[in-house]
Amino acid sequence: MTGKQRASKLRQHQAKPRATEKSTPLDALPRDVISKIIGIVGQTSRADVSNCLLTCKEIGKSVDDVQVFKKLELRMLQRQPLLAVGNYTDLMMKCLIHANPSAHYVQGVLEYFYYDNTIAGLHFLEKAANAPSPINEAIYLTGMINLCSGEFEIGKKHIDHLLRNTNESVVEECWEKIKTALHGIGILRKQEYINSLWAMMPPYMCNINDMKNTCEKCFHYKLMVKFVFMM
Repeated sequence: MTGKQRASKLRQHQAKPRATEKSTPLDALPRDVISKIIGIVGQTSRADVSNCLLTCKEIGKSVDDVQVFKKLELRMLQRQPLLAVGNYTDLMMKCLIHANPSAHYVQGVLEYFYYDNTIAGLHFLEKAANAPSPINEAIYLTGMINLCSGEFEIGKKHIDHLLRNTNESVVEECWEKIKTALHGIGILRKQEYINSLWAMMPPYMCNINDMKNTCEKCFHYKLMVKFVFMM
């Protein structure tokens, strides 16, 4: 190849437009899809969310979106709210600011049972219970707290709403999850709870010692017995 031929070939190579770099699949995803990914990752580990933020700038941008903190499912903290005491402060604060129902539930449990701040606790639990995607355990707890505090109609309304939208097995499952969530928290048996139990005592024809079988007259009462004596 002569010098002229080499020069001509070099000019042709330089004149060719460089191929446009293809976007990575993650870069091509819509922002709301990336937000959903973060929400799923955040269900089990805040550390994984942090790693995602460090790994990809696009994910870092998405985590500024309201929807990320609003929809993040804090399942680990729902199971063990005590883990949030002194930990996950920034995450909890951002989730609370953005009306995250999981965060409202966790904060409600801590305020009501751990800090003995019953007004704030019930406030947060009601928010979690009345959210567009409500937390079933929050509905249950809101109902039981009202029942045991003498607000019978309000309490029944919440429990019946949960029962109407699910079934008795889900109601029982909620109670088991709540017992797990309250594990390790010293809970006082308040006198007003005992008074409310007496006021809700069903007719004599109901066997109040048979906790497995209920009727419409003793259903709420037996749930209250579990709440007051079996925590």
